[in-house]
Order: sequence, then C-alpha cells, then structure tokens
Amino acid sequence: MGYRVSDIAYFKEYLKYATIFERDYYIWSQAMKEVNRLKNNINGNKNALLEKYNQTKAQYNPKPHNPGEPYIADREDEKKYKKISQIAQMLLIFSMIFYFIVSLLTINQKELISLTEFSPINLFFLILSVFFGVVAGILNPFGIICIVIRQKFKNKAIAEKKSNDYYEKVGPSNLFAVQLERYQAQINEYTVQEKNLMVRQNEVSEALNNAKSNLNKLYAENILPAKYRTFNAVATMYEYLETGRCIAIQGHGGLYDTYENDLRMGLIIQNLENINAKLSRIESNQQTLYDELGKANATLQTINSSISDIKETNKQIAKSSAISAEANRQTAAAAQWFTYHAWARGY
Repeated sequence: MGYRVSDIAYFKEYLKYATIFERDYYIWSQAMKEVNRLKNNINGNKNALLEKYNQTKAQYNPKPHNPGEPYIADREDEKKYKKISQIAQMLLIFSMIFYFIVSLLTINQKELISLTEFSPINLFFLILSVFFGVVAGILNPFGIICIVIRQKFKNKAIAEKKSNDYYEKVGPSNLFAVQLERYQAQINEYTVQEKNLMVRQNEVSEALNNAKSNLNKLYAENILPAKYRTFNAVATMYEYLETGRCIAIQGHGGLYDTYENDLRMGLIIQNLENINAKLSRIESNQQTLYDELGKANATLQTINSSISDIKETNKQIAKSSAISAEANRQTAAAAQWFTYHAWARGY
C-alpha cells in the first residue's frame, strides 16, 4: 500500500512522534527510578527500626522488684554532663575577667584613669572596661568554644535528667514499653508508606509499559535503522527536517549522512546518560532535544513530587492527578500517531 504523502513528509511526522514517544519513555523510566529509590529508602529505614525493635525486646528482662522500693536511676552521665557544662562556664567567666583586666591595665597605662582615686571619669572608664571584658571574653574564639561546649553539655544533662526522673517515676518496664511502642508506631508509618508507594508504582509501571509499547509499535515499521532508535537521534534528525537543513533521507547531505558527520565532528551528543549535565552544550546544536528534555524534566519534577507525597500522610492515598494527566496525554499522542499512520498508508 502506497503513502498518501511524500516519503520525506511521512518521515518527518514519524520522527516527530518518535521524539514524543522517546520523551515519554524517558519520563516514565526516570519516574520508576525514583519509585525504586524511595522503595529502597523506606525498606532500609523500616528494617533498621525492626532490628532496633527486636534488640530492645530481646534485651528487656526485668528483675524482680519489691513494690515498696523506689527505682534508682544511674545518674553518672547526668553528673558528668553537668560538670563539663559548669567547667566550660567557669572558663568563660575567666575569659571575661582576663579581658576586663587587660582593658583596665591598658586604660591605666595610657593614664586615662587612676586606679587609686575615685571620680566620675574613673567610674566611666571602669564601666567601659567591664563592658569590653564581657564582650571580648565572649566573642573571642576561646569564649565562643566555651559557650558552645557549655550549651551542648547543659542540654545533654537536662535530657539525661528528664530520662532519669522518668525512669525513677515509672520503672524500667514502662520505659521499655514506651520505647517499643514508639518503634512500632514508626514501623506502622513505613508500612503505610510502602502501600502508598505501591499505588504510585502501579501507576508509573502502567504508563511505562504503554510508553514501551508505543515505541515498539512505531519502530516495528523498520523504516529507521536500529542504531538511530534513540531519543537523541530521532530528536536531532527531526530538527534537521523541521529546520530544512536536510531535504532528503539518503545520500550525501541527507538525514543519515548529516547526523553521522555531526557525530564524528563532536557537534552532537549521542548518549543520554549524562546529557542533563551537558544541556548548555546541546542547546546550540540540538535545540529540539534541548527543548524536549526541558519539557520532560519539568513534567518529571511534578510526577516525582506526586510520588514523594506518600510521606505526607499516614492514610491510604488515591491515584495521582499529575500522573493520570501525563498518562492521558501520552495515550492521546499515541492515538494521533496511529490515526495519521493509518491515513498516510491509505488504510
């Protein structure tokens, strides 16, 4: 059956839809990578919590306890943290005193005040020395380190005290029960996320299979050699025809000849693996590919956000409107191509 349009016109439409279908496949294959990344992340976190849960449960072996005896917590860590915080505070005070003395001696050396007489001007410079000593004692590197250490171990001492107080109030049995309950609650959250991710995985998988099917049907015509059946190649060749750079498919200056020549000269990029890192390079020589990748990455960002939203809820989620919209657009594009193909072939 002959074509109703010229070979070059048909080939141009063929490459146009090949570019669209390759873009679709790129979007869904990248989305599936995001699904798998999240799945591994969730499984890793859940397994780590399960291990902690089982270890805590195995370690829990309460000793017999007389109801009248109080629980006594081990407060050694609490005392240690408190002592370190106090030492850091003392060193900070020494730092401020040191700079106060330095300031006072400097002013006295310049004969601005007399340390043996009392007067308003002496009082003013004395207050100024105190102020400088406090500020310089705090803001010098040693003072800053003292403040950081003091606050860090003060917070640790407070947390340890709260934990010890709670231990003495409720006893070890309840402490283990509370910890196990927390682990179980987190495990349950990850279980819900796994179920929600399965919803997204099924949506993406269906769209990815459709994208593969569309490409396979398109390439099954065998009018494009296998080596050119890539996103990069079909988008670049479509640009040759769209811009009028090529007006023939075969022969010198034809579609394949021009592509191979540009490839040999390093004017175009053939592999898609690292192409996102080279977008500025392809913009000048592969504008169509650049534009299609820009559209694909924008769509992919929306889809990945929809995939990641499984973390925002602990309830079963519905289908994603973003994924459904892109899948419907893909279905419509496929229908347009196969309608055109049937018309062009005279069916």
